[in-house]
Amino acid sequence: MDAANTKAMFRKGQAKASLEFYLEARLLFEKVIAAEPANTAAKKALAELAVKLAAAKHALEAKVAAAKKVAAATKDPVSDIDAKLAEITAAREKIEADRRRLEDEVADAEAKVAASTTSSAGVKAELDSMEEKLEQTKAQIQTSVEDVTTDVTVRAELEAAIEAKAKEAAAEKAAEKAAEKAAGKAQRQAATPKKMKAATEPCTPSPKKSASTAGTPANTPGGTKKWTSASFIKVLEAKCVPETLAAELATVAPKRVPKLLSNRLEAHHITAVFRAAESMDSTVAFALIEAFTKAKRFDMVAMFLIDDPEFSTLATAVFARIDGGPIARGLMEDVKGKYLD
Repeated sequence: MDAANTKAMFRKGQAKASLEFYLEARLLFEKVIAAEPANTAAKKALAELAVKLAAAKHALEAKVAAAKKVAAATKDPVSDIDAKLAEITAAREKIEADRRRLEDEVADAEAKVAASTTSSAGVKAELDSMEEKLEQTKAQIQTSVEDVTTDVTVRAELEAAIEAKAKEAAAEKAAEKAAEKAAGKAQRQAATPKKMKAATEPCTPSPKKSASTAGTPANTPGGTKKWTSASFIKVLEAKCVPETLAAELATVAPKRVPKLLSNRLEAHHITAVFRAAESMDSTVAFALIEAFTKAKRFDMVAMFLIDDPEFSTLATAVFARIDGGPIARGLMEDVKGKYLD
């Protein structure tokens, strides 16, 4: 594997890690180390990735434990209700059997009364006793029916409560997934470069010149304007015609570019600079283009620009124009490789 491919693989690993695709990033870093065992940057990135993977694993295990706890808490109420209903059903069957037995005894007693005219007083007393027992049995049956109705109502209420709790847990889980999805979408949107359309409007007003430096030539690198990070980003974001933007950028000291950009570099900022470079002195243009490679987030943003055919065409044309200038061949190839490899 040549050095250019190793560099591209390392940048891709950094981009994957920033998007939290940790396993893919780890595989890329391991391949870089296998190709270049002395690559300290890849070793450091792999060590940092191991810490992030451990943290993600711990968070996942905590969620699984919480889910198991919730599942265990929802089982006991239903099993207790089933056991109670089984006891009530057995009691009701016993009462029904007693009722049928007593009804049979009453029927036998009535048959005896009809068949015999003797001992009527004793038979009547026995019959009255049986009728009393029958009424008591009926009262017991009524009480048992009421108890069963109450227990069924309680079961229904408990089942409704359990179902509501399950729905609430499902809603919380859905909300959590929605939040995670929204966070992932926001991260992807933040990592996706914005394409800058061809500028057709003049720039917004740039920082004011001081009275002592108003005559500085537009194409002189490192002019005297008092640039701040906010004003620099504002000019890059403005829809400028390339010639106007070129005049603005020519007043920026290249060594200040990384500090002015801070961590706010985007793909369309680089595209704007290359459009302006077509109208700039080749030495000034190259100094700015090289300064952008030292800004934070450059490696990640460059990964996306490499796959943009429109930018590749623009950058190739700009480097072809600059190539005839006084820049050293080795430095030119190094900077060109960071944008087009």
